Parts: sequence; C-alpha cells; structure tokens
Amino acid sequence: MAFDLIESSDNHHFIVFTDSLSSLLALKGHELKHPSVTALREAYSNLVRLQKSVMDVTNIYLPHTDYRPKINGFVKSKWEELWDAFPENKLYQVKPRAGTGGHRAAPSKRRDDIVLARAYIGHTYLTHAYLLHGEERPYCIPCDCAVTVIHILVDCHEYSHIRQKYYAVPDLKTLLERTDFSLILGFLKESRLYRNF
Repeated sequence: MAFDLIESSDNHHFIVFTDSLSSLLALKGHELKHPSVTALREAYSNLVRLQKSVMDVTNIYLPHTDYRPKINGFVKSKWEELWDAFPENKLYQVKPRAGTGGHRAAPSKRRDDIVLARAYIGHTYLTHAYLLHGEERPYCIPCDCAVTVIHILVDCHEYSHIRQKYYAVPDLKTLLERTDFSLILGFLKESRLYRNF
C-alpha cells in the first residue's frame, strides 16, 4: 500500500494518485465500514501523526495520458538500475539495456517460438540437460570448449559450413537482434540441433 511506503520514507511531502473512489471517500470521512477502509483511515492518521504531508483529498480528473510518460520513464529508470547491477547475467550480453530492442515479429509456430526463446536466454535442453540428469557438462571436442548456445550459434567450427549458408555474425547479440528468425531456425534444423533446443 502507498501509505506503508510513505511511512517508511525519509521524505515528508507526498502526492498519492488513486483511481479508487472508495479510498478517497474513506479519507474524506464518509461512513464506510469495510475493514480495508478502516485500515486506510488508520494509515492516513499515522501519517498525519508522523508529520508526513499528504495533500488534502481531492477528486480531480487527471487523464492518464498526462502522467503515463513520466511514470513509465521512472519505472524504466528503476528497472535499468536493477538490470545494470547484474552485468554478469547471461542476458546482459545480448541485451545490455533493459527494455530496448528485441521486439520483432515472432514466428507463427509455437515450437519455433520456444526454440528462439531458449536461444535468447541461453538455456536449451542440449546445453543444460546435464543438470537435470546429474551428468558431465557437454563438451565440444573439435573446438575444445563447453557446449553453450553462443558456441553453437556463433562459434562452433563443426557447424560453420552450415552456419555460413544462413548468416555470418560476430556475436550472439548481433545474431538475435539483426538476423531474421527464419535463418536461425533454418540453421538449427539443417544442423539437426532444432529438436534438442
């Protein structure tokens, strides 16, 4: 509840926006007996006692379009701060800015969508089944490295002749942002990796 956040804040001046008419009526003192309304009145009284300044309760029509861009910007900045706090996250390599890019038309087949989502997050049956079965991590003998989504889609020499038919990219980020989905799926199908993704 907004009042709980206000009560724990070091700030002293707040504006609370709500679309709940019953909450506004409760704060204005109308007789509503619901337990939630009683709790709301008590929270408001506590704020007044703590000398937290909440503007008088008013019923003003504010179109959401006036505040939506500001609210969205604020939420995105908080999301970005949280995202930037974990640069070691696998997805950070592919998407260093939260909420940007990656919004392209998805394939029409459900299985294709699943395969691409798994490629995007770096978790596939092929690369992570060993965790489920208690086995050793899969290892690419020709390349002398662990089998990962990045390795399969971008680096592996074993599949380079097939990959070149479909795309040539320097990294996974470029592949997932700029390469047509059908080319990625075509590569996975021709290399017979599609079923294990």
